[in-house]
Formats: sequence, C-alpha cells, structure tokens
Amino acid sequence: MVAGDRRKESKDLEEKEELKEMYGLIEIYKINGEFQWISSQMNHVRNSELYSYAADTKGAFVQPAFYEAFGLTVVEAKTCGLPTFATFHGGPAEIIVHGKSGFHIDPYQGDKASELIVSFFEKCRDDPTHWEKISQEGYLTWNSTGNYGPKRASLTNAAPWILTVAASNRRFIGKVVLGIDEIIEGNARNGFDIGAQKLLLIRAEDASTCDNGRICDVSFLNLNKTLAEGKIIFCEELIIDIDSEISKATGKIFADDVDFKFVYPFPASCLSVHNGERIKSYINSTK
Repeated sequence: MVAGDRRKESKDLEEKEELKEMYGLIEIYKINGEFQWISSQMNHVRNSELYSYAADTKGAFVQPAFYEAFGLTVVEAKTCGLPTFATFHGGPAEIIVHGKSGFHIDPYQGDKASELIVSFFEKCRDDPTHWEKISQEGYLTWNSTGNYGPKRASLTNAAPWILTVAASNRRFIGKVVLGIDEIIEGNARNGFDIGAQKLLLIRAEDASTCDNGRICDVSFLNLNKTLAEGKIIFCEELIIDIDSEISKATGKIFADDVDFKFVYPFPASCLSVHNGERIKSYINSTK
C-alpha cells in the first residue's frame, strides 16, 4: 500500500485526525511492513514509474477524495493501465465507466467502497483475466509537440503518460452533413459519433443568454440549456474553455480560421470562416 506525503507535520486539524486514524489502522491490521509513505512527486518520469510499478504488480489506484474537480491522477493512472477506484463526486464520474473502465466509489460510505475493492481483487484471484479486462479499458492520451518549445528542436509536451507525436501538416477531419446532403469538411478530433440522426441546427445567438451571443465558448456556458438541448449549435468564433459545465446541446460547429486542431469533449467540428458563411446561409434558408 502506498499513501501520501507525511514529511512535514500537518497544521490542518482534519488532516491530523486522518493521519492519526491511519496510524491506528496500520497497527490494528499489522501492515506496517507493507505500507509505504511517499512524498509529493514533481518529476513526471518518476510519476509514471510509480503508476507503472503498481500496474506491473497487478495493483489498483484508489482516489477517495470527497470531491475532485477534474481528476488528473485518475487519468494518469488509467493511462498507465492501472485499474482505478475514484470518487464519483466531480470529474472522475465522467472519466470512468463504472464496472468497465474502473469503479466509482462514494468516500462518504467507506464500508461500501472497501467491499467494492475487496470484491474486485477476489474476482481477479478467481479469474486472472479480470484485471486485464479492466486495465485495457484505460485511455491513451495523445498530443502534438507543437512548434513552440523553449528552444530550437525542443518539445512542449513530453509527459510520459502522453503519446507525443511530431507536429506536421496532418489533418483530423470532422465532417458536417447538412440536410440537403451537402458535406462540409472541418477540423476536429473527437471520438463521438451521433450516427445518421438528423438534428436541428441553430445559431448560438438564438439560444444565448448574453449580448454577444453569436460567439460562444466551448463550455456552452452562455447558452440557455432549454433552448440548446438536443440541437447542434453554430458559433461564429472558437473560444476554448473546457473547464466549465457543458449544456445539453448535442454538439457544436465553430467557424474560425485556426490552423490547428482541438480535442473536443463532445461532437464538434471547426470550419473555415468561408464555410461558416455557408452554414449561416443554410440556416437562413431553412427558416
């Protein structure tokens, strides 16, 4: 078992109580020789080695925070193929598919969380392939190195849990199919497929809650959820803000002459400004 940093005496009363309880449990279950404290790791290579070591020994990663806004450690662990148990309060609830790519736990119900972890390892003992099934559902995160390293011939993304690829003139195409069967190619990289279903396409300003409604951020933060629900939203400019809550819109089309691609957390495509005018003309023609 590996736990967090204890190098310095904590001044937080709640943290002190938690540490005291952990020391007590170590003594009760006599796991002192099987328990390792580890300091906060700032070295990316060492971080990946820790996850990989746990994975090599058929272990698991447990993230029992009361709330986790995003869940970077969850992504790191899963990328290294480590079965993960994480709080379902916050970001991990969206990262993990319970029972398939990991497990949701409720930190407020420790007994149930413990039972789930024990059940997992018992199943792994009875079925040696079970650990591999959960492990293989992890995520491969990829990123371009970009052209803006700190010096010539250097990279900007080299974290060990990311598949870093060289920058080039490659394209990731996200097609937009209009109701008249006209296909417009844009740039996008997302793993979402809405199939052949036909959805209503509206301008962002028709579902906006702000004055500058024709421009909307990726988060859909300025959209009326009731008006946007189940529709494709067309925005005349791309603004990246993926940390905010996404509305109930099914997807989004941007018009911006950017020469790079984004990974979107929903069905999306970024068209040229010229093709954006074609989208506007199509919307106007169907009113």
